[in-house]
Amino acid sequence: MSKPTILYELDTLVTDDLTASISQLAEAVERDEHPVEQAVLADKEKYERGEITQSEYWGSIALKLALEDIEVIGAIAQNESDVNMELLGRIRAQSPLCTLGLISDATPDWVGHFRKTYQLDELIHVHVIGSELDEEHAGLDYRGLLKLSAERLQGKPADIAFVDQKSAHLKIAKDVGYRNIDLANVPDLKTAFAGIT
Repeated sequence: MSKPTILYELDTLVTDDLTASISQLAEAVERDEHPVEQAVLADKEKYERGEITQSEYWGSIALKLALEDIEVIGAIAQNESDVNMELLGRIRAQSPLCTLGLISDATPDWVGHFRKTYQLDELIHVHVIGSELDEEHAGLDYRGLLKLSAERLQGKPADIAFVDQKSAHLKIAKDVGYRNIDLANVPDLKTAFAGIT
C-alpha cells in the first residue's frame, strides 16, 4: 500500500493578521492609526478567503498608504505572525509516514523565512512555491499551482488530501479534484486527519 499524500497550504501553518499590528504599522510608516486601520481592513476578507494573494493584499495596503513598497508591511506581518505549533508537530510526525507537499502563492521572503526557521525543506518532500518557479511555470494562478503540485507529488488530485482554511483555495482544489481538509471547519486536528494518519 502506498503512503498517504498530503498537500499543505503554507497559510495553514503560518498566518498573518495585520489587524493585530495596526499601531506598530502606523508608527513604522508615520501615519495615524485610523487610515492604517482602514487600509488594512479594506481587502482583509478577500485575503482571508484566498481571493487575492498576500502580495496583492499587502500591495493594496501600501497603495492606500502611499508607501513605495511592501517591505515594512512584510516585516511587521512576519514579526507578528502566528505559527500553528500543533500542526507543525503533526507534520513532523507525518513526514516519515506520508508523502508531503507544500504549496504557497505568498511573497518569497515570507515563504523563505518560515521554510528555513521551521526546517520545512527537511520535513516536506515537494515544494510548489509560486514565486520560486522557473520560467516555464512562472505566473501560474492557484489552479495551475495545484495541478503542478499533483504532478510533482506524482499522484492524481483525487488521491491527495489538500489542507487549507481559505474558502477560495478549497473551492479551486475541489474543482481540480483534490480531497479537501478544511481546517476552518473541523473541531480539532485529530478529527481533520482521521482516516489519513
